Amino acid sequence: DERIAIMFTGAMNLIAAALIYKICARYFSVAAGLVAVVLFAVHPEALYISRQILNTVLAPPFTMAYLLTGLLGYYENKSYARWIHLPLIFLAAQCHPGSIFLTPVTAVLFFYALWRYPTQRKQIFIESLISGIVAVALLAACADAPPPGPGRDLDTEHWHGDVELAREAARLFGGGQWRQSIAEDPWKEQLSTARLFSVW
Repeated sequence: DERIAIMFTGAMNLIAAALIYKICARYFSVAAGLVAVVLFAVHPEALYISRQILNTVLAPPFTMAYLLTGLLGYYENKSYARWIHLPLIFLAAQCHPGSIFLTPVTAVLFFYALWRYPTQRKQIFIESLISGIVAVALLAACADAPPPGPGRDLDTEHWHGDVELAREAARLFGGGQWRQSIAEDPWKEQLSTARLFSVW
């Protein structure tokens, strides 16, 4: 019953909305949190996409949790948040590859924490390193997973999740059109190194 899948998608995005409010209310104001949630809830494209059963629409709670744990772990120096921070963005990337473009947030927060808490630099570095190892392990575990959807020849397409993840993110940023079949439309790397670094 597709209605169950649609309700599950709705529940996941309600979690994302709650996290958006939490972030804005905690670091800005309650009014900012309410405005952010309303803007998220009534965004026309988000409303349209939310009615589809797509893996990509499950990413928002993971990306919002990634941002929240980053702020808690590096801005407020909470150890538990640093442990789970990086794995969250790789879970989000399993839903939508474009999520990996949020990773520079970690770098900014990491260096801020090193500057703000000089006596705890070793602890911050070790916890971040372990979090990164867990994140890479999550990515590696999904690297050889077959792509979703029928009609894809795994023998001829040589599906490798880690490589395709980066290519898909580059294709999304480069403005390429979504295609249903890899065989009909091979991946096109439209993102140059210069553009990538200019955004980061």
